[in-house]
Amino acid sequence: MKGIALCVKSMHFYVVNATLTQLQREAGKVLSAVLHRKKTVKLTQHGKTVAEIRPRPQPMPPGEFARLWRSRRPLGKDTADEVAATLKDLDAAQ
Repeated sequence: MKGIALCVKSMHFYVVNATLTQLQREAGKVLSAVLHRKKTVKLTQHGKTVAEIRPRPQPMPPGEFARLWRSRRPLGKDTADEVAATLKDLDAAQ
């Protein structure tokens, strides 16, 4: 239990480790790390990771996507040729 409390208080780590026993006893603290601190929780049993609980990725707002799309830089000819060749190879492999 002490380990999860220390991990949840830390804002510097993206991944928090918790045992299944800690999840049973302190579900609120474990889920708080996911819901409010946007951290992934690795659940362990006998020292081995058995599951992960992670925040659901949020889609980009349409306005933000449009802004980024309009501000993109065009590909150079060499890069465009490389992308086209890679796509052709992928199509041929299927």
